Amino acid sequence: MKLCTKCNIELSNDKFYKRKDSKDGLSSQCSECRRKVVRKYYSNNSDKWKKYSEDNKEYIRVNKKRRLQERRLDILTYYSSGKPKCSCCGESHIEFLTIHHIDNDGAIHRKEIGGSSNLPKWIIDNNYPAGFSVLCYNCNCAIGNHGYCPHDITVELC
Repeated sequence: MKLCTKCNIELSNDKFYKRKDSKDGLSSQCSECRRKVVRKYYSNNSDKWKKYSEDNKEYIRVNKKRRLQERRLDILTYYSSGKPKCSCCGESHIEFLTIHHIDNDGAIHRKEIGGSSNLPKWIIDNNYPAGFSVLCYNCNCAIGNHGYCPHDITVELC
């Protein structure tokens, strides 16, 4: 439990953004208060923000890509229990690995959270929930298209 410095309400730690530069690794304001502050800032400084965005497109693009890769690696490592690898065939090249929805409800879930680009952030914000595994692209596609993976020898073909 932690006290939000803005609304002075004690909330559970999962209601705060993660911050690497703070002592406890969490923001001092809860997620809801922080969102309000950020929205107000951007609405009051929209011209300033547009100019900054235009002047720093490459910097913003590179950092966004870096953050996405860091999140993806954290998630792959977590769901692989250490070293990222496909839970079906053992493929370990990071470039080939994907996040698999165990219940095969990926399309529905991605629609609910606003697209596949939001999945890494959603997983981290929700404290790595159950229902996901790591598969390589081939195994993931095979399960999605055929209902099974050819590596799974327990499936009998007619």
